[in-house]
Amino acid sequence: MPEQLITVVMPVYNGAATLHEAISSLQAQTYPHWQLQVHDNCSTDESRAIVESFADERIKLIVHDTFVPAWQSWNRCLGDIQGAFFQLLCADDCLHPDCFSEKMKLAAMVEHADVVLFSSNRMLINKRGKPIFEIGYSKKAGVFTLAEIMHKACKVVNPIGDPSTGLVRSSAITEPPFTDKYPFFVDVELWLHVLEKGEMLHTPRVLSSFRVIGSSLSGSHFRKNFQDTVRFYRQRVKPFIRHKPINYYLGYVHLTCRALARELLYRLNRP
Repeated sequence: MPEQLITVVMPVYNGAATLHEAISSLQAQTYPHWQLQVHDNCSTDESRAIVESFADERIKLIVHDTFVPAWQSWNRCLGDIQGAFFQLLCADDCLHPDCFSEKMKLAAMVEHADVVLFSSNRMLINKRGKPIFEIGYSKKAGVFTLAEIMHKACKVVNPIGDPSTGLVRSSAITEPPFTDKYPFFVDVELWLHVLEKGEMLHTPRVLSSFRVIGSSLSGSHFRKNFQDTVRFYRQRVKPFIRHKPINYYLGYVHLTCRALARELLYRLNRP
């Protein structure tokens, strides 16, 4: 089959510290058929200059003259997806060189025609880019339905992970998926929206890196993040596990413990 285009979108607001590394990880891809759309949300640092320093016709800088909240910025990024596949990459994360080639091989298989999301494990890295530990949906490869995935949400509210873990069939994005209801769970909103159209194929190989930075949105608003977690759990996770009330109530214990562990991790990685 002919090689298919991957549209990568990157929302940026003052991401100069890590932006070059994130874009370089795209240029290092062994799968060359991608385009990057960087959407600058009124940055006041050197973000625009960094993007413009890349002499690569696959990279396009889109400068917006109106600052909007993160969830609106993410929706704004979805206005011109041209490829058959879509990848959302945050400016402080990175992709492994084989990320696209590995997932596109799986996407080309006839038996995976109903798969709309190709996920993988990722490596948590600190603010300097040093590995912390590996994390992911599963240690085993497999195809999973939305119901199966959300059953794991009683232990991990976001069992799939950050946006860099998922390559999506563009046809599965039928409307802007992000809202202001769960500002700290825009990535899970994307997964839920996509998985209503098909299944997820997971590979346990580490194919991306998620940077833990204490000054990030998630790392600097513990109380709001935790409140958002509880609200999301009650409204979005409960319908999938309501027939197992013990698991549902134990889920509160799990999410509290994980929230405290996450806060400690972010505190250790503050500037």
